[in-house]
Amino acid sequence: MTEIEVYEKFIEWLKTAPSVFPDSEDMTELIKARYTPDDAALLTNIPFNGRTIKELVEIKGMPVEELKPRMDALAKKGVVWKIFTYGAYRYRLCDPFLVFYRSVYWGGGRNSEHYKMAPLLNKTFGPYFEQFAHSKTRGLRTLPIEATVEDTRTVLPFEDVLKVLDDQDYFCVGNCSCKAKHNLDPEHENCEHHPFEENCVHFGDFARYMVDNGHGRELTREECRDVLLQCAEAGLVHGVSNWAAPVDTI
Repeated sequence: MTEIEVYEKFIEWLKTAPSVFPDSEDMTELIKARYTPDDAALLTNIPFNGRTIKELVEIKGMPVEELKPRMDALAKKGVVWKIFTYGAYRYRLCDPFLVFYRSVYWGGGRNSEHYKMAPLLNKTFGPYFEQFAHSKTRGLRTLPIEATVEDTRTVLPFEDVLKVLDDQDYFCVGNCSCKAKHNLDPEHENCEHHPFEENCVHFGDFARYMVDNGHGRELTREECRDVLLQCAEAGLVHGVSNWAAPVDTI
């Protein structure tokens, strides 16, 4: 199979993900920047729901001693989800939204591929999010910070931002992928709203995955509170995914 065929087959598999990456003429370039040909070949047919390494051995027809270290390495790369649950580590292929819009800029350090992807991602995701511009139900909801803020917009908070921490048992902080994509793209102005990129806090299994694979830094509850307050003092507005499931990110 040629390299082009490997990527074409992988792209078709990614299109079966629960969260589908928007079609774009830049899709192939983005895929090549994020996945090597070996990555693409290995991850084709890896399920998007968690499977044990024994189950993946059956799917890929590879010995466990070869497959496991490769899957572990891809978890550290941020393209495979790995979490310990129900007595065993389970792996799943991360959907394109997580791979490109979030995990690519979580870790420290920058390489040529980061700079290459930033303009492509801004170009691709810009039109994608514009379709929600007039929706009354947004992807994020705003959280207050125990302070009076004059705002002409309608804000429908579901909980106080600091009270969210009361329900969490594990915390970490990671880089803001949105800020990184803007700062690395010469077509966009740098985001100057906060002096640091470590702006996003995460909880529970999401945070454990990030820390275990070098994508984030573990925090205590008090340290997490301090990060949120520092961001508020810098003028950032806290937002959380607008769904009923437990909060995993602010």
